[in-house]
Amino acid sequence: RTHVMPLLVFTGATVIVASPVLSYFYQHPDLFMARMNNASLLANGNLEKLVSGSGQSIPAALVTQFSKSALVYVAGAAYGDYFNSPRPYLPAFAAVFLVLGLAYATWRAREPRYATVVFWLWMVILLGSTLTFSPPTHQRMIMAAPAITLLVAIGLWQTARLAHQL
Repeated sequence: RTHVMPLLVFTGATVIVASPVLSYFYQHPDLFMARMNNASLLANGNLEKLVSGSGQSIPAALVTQFSKSALVYVAGAAYGDYFNSPRPYLPAFAAVFLVLGLAYATWRAREPRYATVVFWLWMVILLGSTLTFSPPTHQRMIMAAPAITLLVAIGLWQTARLAHQL
């Protein structure tokens, strides 16, 4: 009961903010999913086109897509549209702490604070890059920057804490 008024205010603000967009897409329903249909592998037979072009099976193609998307932070080259670098996003020092932080946060994923960060990272990797054409999709991968920063900090913090205890 104490949250009814703030929830009503939030709902009203949501209606005010979303109504112009919803009105536009109501008038132009063909444009609503246009970008999703062009970029997503799961729409309009795009996955089959990718598989036929690469000669791989669907599972192998998805594993390739996933590895390109996930490894770009620590080990894979960041070739592609906007970034176009032979190096990964993170330098080696930060990549080590990212892996340690991700391992620790995954191990402690029953706690909402860790589960949220791990979920955030994997959703960007899966939905923002793996299931789209030409991974890593750099313009979408930037959405994981706060989660990456938190995971590096967790890895650094836990390593420092362990070193202090030893």
